[in-house]
Amino acid sequence: MRSTPPPSTPEDAGTRERLLEAAAKTIAERGFRDATVREICARAGANVAAVSYHFGSKDDLEVEAVRWACSRMPDAPWFTGPPATDPLDNLRAAIRALAVGILGRHEQWQTQLMLRAMGEPNAALDVVVREMIEPRVAALEQAIAPFLPDADARTRRLTAISIVSQLVYHRVAAPVALRLLGEREYGDRLVDEIVAHVVRFTCRSLEAAGKEPRP
Repeated sequence: MRSTPPPSTPEDAGTRERLLEAAAKTIAERGFRDATVREICARAGANVAAVSYHFGSKDDLEVEAVRWACSRMPDAPWFTGPPATDPLDNLRAAIRALAVGILGRHEQWQTQLMLRAMGEPNAALDVVVREMIEPRVAALEQAIAPFLPDADARTRRLTAISIVSQLVYHRVAAPVALRLLGEREYGDRLVDEIVAHVVRFTCRSLEAAGKEPRP
């Protein structure tokens, strides 16, 4: 991936930021294959040559646009703060932190961009997995570890993915899930209810694996 030098002037920085936003939103609407450099530049109010100047290629612009979008999504401080002393409190905090990132209030284009990245796998998806998803799954694995002391790394990874998948369903199938629950949106009350359910479900699964955590 091309290493882009920092913009040399405030005007350059402004153009680069507009290109990132325009690319992220255009890809969200049209997909990676159908979003053209010309359309992105028109949306950003920039010359077509600006993509080559700031990013080197359309592929590199796509990667940086997804990275830019990821940096603007909600997150929880648990991922960078010290873990709780009690393993069960730490597990609860981990699941809640994931819920904030997955079910927190996103603009529609942010959700659509992530769906585009998963539906059209390319280097941009590698960035999402490596820089956004992998660190959070690894942190969740650490929270799981006290309940699965004899499990190997593969089992911990599969367990973490199972937990994450319970939350991801509510994001990728939100219209279906909301109708099934008789809800209109993922407000704070519903997110709290989902977190509590996932914690209970996870505890029962871990208990079946040989431990006895209680929610």
